[in-house]
Amino acid sequence: MTTRIAGGITRAETTAETIRADILTGRYLSGERLIEIKIAEALAVSQNTVRDALRILEHEGWVIKQPRRGVYVRTFSAADAAEVCALIAAIETVALEATIRVLDRVLRAEMNGMIAAARKASYNADWHQAYEHLLRFHIRIGTAANRPLTAQLLESLYNQVRLIESLRMARSPRSADDLTGQIDANERLLRLMEAGTTEAACQHLRDQLTIYTSETLDALRM
Repeated sequence: MTTRIAGGITRAETTAETIRADILTGRYLSGERLIEIKIAEALAVSQNTVRDALRILEHEGWVIKQPRRGVYVRTFSAADAAEVCALIAAIETVALEATIRVLDRVLRAEMNGMIAAARKASYNADWHQAYEHLLRFHIRIGTAANRPLTAQLLESLYNQVRLIESLRMARSPRSADDLTGQIDANERLLRLMEAGTTEAACQHLRDQLTIYTSETLDALRM
């Protein structure tokens, strides 16, 4: 039976959230095996709860289960990262066109808030939070137009970007200038969205992703 805690969230879901955070902060490294009994002991939950949590993370693309070997944090080659970025470019362009058509005052304020939060986090030298706000900005582009399949695909892909970034940062940490440049580029994207210039916004997004892909692949090949 699934155990639920306050707010209707299952214990497996809260355990999955903890493991997810540990992956992003580098406690569990890319390619590392996740041992159920050790995690259960560390988090004071049952092994069944950990097993259910790992199933959630496998569905979201954070871990991979290898038959007869166990569950491992997903790792990415340069080719894998290139494929993820190419898929994002195709899917997010479709989402962006739809989002521009429904961009009202409330949504503009929400998305401006994400950019402002990213900039504030960068001022505080909190790379993780700054980048998380930028990822949420792009995921919001996927969910804004009420296209469930597009939203689901884009969110799954950006989960993989979170993992790629964690791996990249372990090999070649981003500079403060690099992060500021990414925030500026996303703010420019939002201004083009607000202006309703769909073609220019889509081209800017594609240019952003081209630069991101090139820099990321260079880091992963190190």
